[in-house]
Amino acid sequence: MIIRVRSSSGTSRVELPDASNINELKKKVGEALQLSPSQIVLSTDSSGANVLRDDQKPLTAYGLKHGDMIFLISAGTSSTTTTTTSTPKAVPSPSPSPISNNNNNNNNNNNNSTPNGTPQTSRCTHGPSATCVFCAPSAVTGTPEETKKKCDHSPFVSCLNCSKEESKKSKKINWLCTHPPGAKCVNCMRIPRKGVSHKCTHPPYVKCPNCLDESNGESSTTASPSTPSARCLHGKNAACANCLPKEEETDTPGKRRCRNHGPHGSCVECIEWLDSLKMKLKPQPSPHCTSVVVDFKAAAVFQNYLHEKRFKVNRCGILYGRINDDGSVSVDVIYEPPQQTTPTSVIMMSDVNHDKVEQLAGMLGLMRVGWILSHPPRAKGFILSGDEVATAAQFQNLYGSHFVTLILTISEKGEGQLEAFQVSDQAMKLQRTNQFIDPINDNNPAVNKGTLTPRTFTLSSKAHFKDPVIVEASETREADTAFFVVNLPVKSNTGSTPLLFCSFPIENREPVQAPSDLKIHLINNAGKPFLQQMSDFHFLLYLSNSGYFDWKSDIPIICEAVRTKHDETLRNYKEIIEHLAQI
Repeated sequence: MIIRVRSSSGTSRVELPDASNINELKKKVGEALQLSPSQIVLSTDSSGANVLRDDQKPLTAYGLKHGDMIFLISAGTSSTTTTTTSTPKAVPSPSPSPISNNNNNNNNNNNNSTPNGTPQTSRCTHGPSATCVFCAPSAVTGTPEETKKKCDHSPFVSCLNCSKEESKKSKKINWLCTHPPGAKCVNCMRIPRKGVSHKCTHPPYVKCPNCLDESNGESSTTASPSTPSARCLHGKNAACANCLPKEEETDTPGKRRCRNHGPHGSCVECIEWLDSLKMKLKPQPSPHCTSVVVDFKAAAVFQNYLHEKRFKVNRCGILYGRINDDGSVSVDVIYEPPQQTTPTSVIMMSDVNHDKVEQLAGMLGLMRVGWILSHPPRAKGFILSGDEVATAAQFQNLYGSHFVTLILTISEKGEGQLEAFQVSDQAMKLQRTNQFIDPINDNNPAVNKGTLTPRTFTLSSKAHFKDPVIVEASETREADTAFFVVNLPVKSNTGSTPLLFCSFPIENREPVQAPSDLKIHLINNAGKPFLQQMSDFHFLLYLSNSGYFDWKSDIPIICEAVRTKHDETLRNYKEIIEHLAQI
């Protein structure tokens, strides 16, 4: 059998008979890592809780089988020392207090000490029979150097003994971070904001340590209302018009105070004022985004699946990509969430991988930039339905004005036709004020409108509103969706090298992904570099769900290597992936 051994220097593989015991395993590990077997301590988990103590026991007694991974917990202490880790080492007791040793001053000792025997401090405000945080005994005794000696875990694990002193200084502990430079963890959040030199690569609705203010955890762009400005003449405990926060802008009009009547009356001026608040629908001349650059391979895979269905079903997907400096949007990945499709509608179901997909895209330097929707041919001039306009407006309000909508349908010649759109600012305002009427989803309490799952899209060329709007000098509660649609040019990135490729089977399709897809993917791409084989979003998502790669340590390293095109880092994972594929 083959056993994988994870140590501080990486992952190694040792091969030994199935009937071997722990002692033989330690000898093989010692030969591979050039260590003495008596200095090797192995465990089935990284925390060191399940140590392989009995050297004479066979591997099967600990449940080890072909392909399992064990961890090298210690390479500097003997196994006998590790088996007694529950017994703490001798720690020098603190020097006795002069008050407690003075037998002639028992009364003073009772008045100035707590029930635990520790003296009261100048900051204590309680009586002699109580304790507080200032006089309570410390859980860790001895100097920091002495307390660190009590740690028996591996260098990739932290505990109270070895991290308390560093956490007090709010400094980064270098050995706690196991991720690549482009990733972040809780340890990185101790870095002061001024010392962070890298830029944020996540979407605008996500926060990272670079965006957070270390004082209160809020966004650094939000000024504290208690901080007086240069024009304030009062102290910091008071407030005035200069330092008070500005009122948030709202799309809901306030009440009008008319001088002609009381609060419950009405007049011609009030009627004219109410008419002026009604939205006058008009087309928007230009979009917020200049163009959309779509990855040809990803769009072709999405289109080929619809050709197999003869465009008799609707299907949707989420677009992940980048925002370019010229105002255009590049689409690199099309992720298809779980959905039920019919010839006239599509129902987006709850997605258990929603958070993992968002984080995986962030590790690759991508963000959500749009969505794609396919449908059979519609009548001329019918582009988006009413609920599709409302959904696109909700997306643009949630993810930013760069968010785009792609429509894939079939032309009269039987060819695939891809078009890009955005909805107007008026549609976004109507959605913010909750003016769109969705009779299907509004009456469904299970709809989560933050992630739009589950959600049903139906066929209707009219948008319906709760309050009337003005369309061509007429008051109505419905309008054609053409008022809200703004066209966008679509370009292909065939001239440049794509960041990701698309050759692995797509998730949430029929047939579903199987373990054999991993072997087929490697065989079909055997002549290509291993970096290109790994540069597939759907392949990386499959590996993250396989259970063989740690989400917090392995996946960030792989994504960083794919994003920076660093082939050397991926060589450590090539043997593991080929072993999983049984190649």
